[in-house]
Amino acid sequence: MKILIFRNSNFGDYFISIPVLRMLRKRYKNSKITYLTIQNRKKFMLPASIGNEKIVDNFLLINKNKYKSLRYLKKIIFNLKKKKFDKFIYLQEYSNFFSILKHYIFFSLVNIPDINGFKNFFKRKKYSKETETIQITRRVFKNSSVKKIKNFSYIKTYKEKKIIKNRYLTIAPGGFALGRLPNEIKINKPVRWKSEKWIKLCERLILQYKINKIVVTGTKKEEKLAQKLKYKFKNKIINKCGKTSVSEWINIIKYSDLHICQDNGSMHLATLFKKKNISLFNNHDDYGKWFPLNDNSYIIRLKGGINTIEINDVFIGVKKLLSK
Repeated sequence: MKILIFRNSNFGDYFISIPVLRMLRKRYKNSKITYLTIQNRKKFMLPASIGNEKIVDNFLLINKNKYKSLRYLKKIIFNLKKKKFDKFIYLQEYSNFFSILKHYIFFSLVNIPDINGFKNFFKRKKYSKETETIQITRRVFKNSSVKKIKNFSYIKTYKEKKIIKNRYLTIAPGGFALGRLPNEIKINKPVRWKSEKWIKLCERLILQYKINKIVVTGTKKEEKLAQKLKYKFKNKIINKCGKTSVSEWINIIKYSDLHICQDNGSMHLATLFKKKNISLFNNHDDYGKWFPLNDNSYIIRLKGGINTIEINDVFIGVKKLLSK
């Protein structure tokens, strides 16, 4: 069985697709799963495997700068036809009717015998009742319980050795790919939790909870904040911003005692390992849509936006999770 999946994905989108991918792997034992996505970053970084578990067999990439070209799309259709897929699964998040129609026509032209994911697309429930993870999983496995989806979210087979030997907490102050947001959201776009608040949070963690090591994760965009933290708290801070491979980043989150982050892909990575996680949310998107499917997560989303979240709000979650 040759299966083609489509979802335009950065890290978070890919991680929330993993329950579906693992369920497919279990149902179709000898399947080959190909994940088609738009290359949103200069360097493609999504992992085909996590630890020793293969999630997908390979990726196919659509060039972000060319995909609106009819000539380029014809070339992709031709190349997909040659691969002779048996099943297609549409996992793209909802945007608008015309976008979905365009995708339906495109993938129909590939002539894959079994097309899934479009039929019940408009029967989706409110995100306050079902997260994006639950909804895309039920597009393929209609009667899956939340418990079952959670079980397939959890990767138990990861056996890689710890990169950082000491016990530590992790923080991820970075945002996400604003370039992918619809124009109506860009006008009132999400923002980052202020640097001063991250500094005060780390100070309180170190003083009140006697935390010896805090690992700052993220890209080079978070480097300036990481340097400020390093200057203030010296050897209690480990700066890993822009300094790790994807496999190293996964390892660091896997072995963290507590992960505190903005609403970014790292909270969904933490979910794969059932890590204790505090997620600070903007409120530009539908309530509940991106909430991690993790019983060890503590979610903070206030009506006034992310920067109305105070240190005390975060510490309610810290106290709750570290007492477990």
